[in-house]
Amino acid sequence: MTSSKDNEACLYKLQEDELKVAEIVTMGFGDFQQIPNWIVQQELFLHIASKFDLDNNLIKNDVGNIEVNAAIIERAIGLPSYGADFPEYEPDDIHTAALKLRWGL
Repeated sequence: MTSSKDNEACLYKLQEDELKVAEIVTMGFGDFQQIPNWIVQQELFLHIASKFDLDNNLIKNDVGNIEVNAAIIERAIGLPSYGADFPEYEPDDIHTAALKLRWGL
């Protein structure tokens, strides 16, 4: 039998999750909800990110370079390669400022 406190904690968690999703949508990243919910080790993502050559869209590794483009991302993680492009990075944008403030950047 669940207690009143358990129900309140569950409700609070649901509300908190909904607020997070609303914030992501407000920032313009709502389409990321379409990405499958994978459990991937953080170390793997950090390693890939450290090997990424942003200027040439390559993941550089010891056995060769992997070109990264929208079609490859769609095949790899299921993120659609069509639709509106990401907005250009604007350091003075209000959404960027809010993220920097929230995450202490």
